[in-house]
Amino acid sequence: MRMISLAFMMTMLLGAQDTGARGCRVDGGYAATLTGTAPGFGDVNGTGVIEADGNGNFTGTVGGLSLGDRIIGAGGQVFRTAVTGTYKIAKDCTLTFTMTFVALNTTVEGQGTISAEGREAHILVTSPTNVKLTGVARKQ
Repeated sequence: MRMISLAFMMTMLLGAQDTGARGCRVDGGYAATLTGTAPGFGDVNGTGVIEADGNGNFTGTVGGLSLGDRIIGAGGQVFRTAVTGTYKIAKDCTLTFTMTFVALNTTVEGQGTISAEGREAHILVTSPTNVKLTGVARKQ
């Protein structure tokens, strides 16, 4: 009985924010893609790298962001922006998240699922409702 209690306590202390169900833990580096539409921009496509800390926070960079018929950039440089956010994983391997595109001063919220024992996430932006973005993040 004592061993079970200690194991339970350690599980609760280590990554309590995002343990979710067994195999749903998210931490480390992920390569990500985003596609969809956004008002004022039209079609949106981007790629990036996200680093999840295993405790419900992530940071990263999104680049190669094309909005509508142009790739955003200055002086021939491809536009890149830092992203920051938080996430929470439920026991059924679903997730909710908030992500801020720093250079665009824009925050979105969404939901998704974790699969492949935490090696892959599929996301859908749900707010603001006029932004239609989906994405996939795969463990690097």
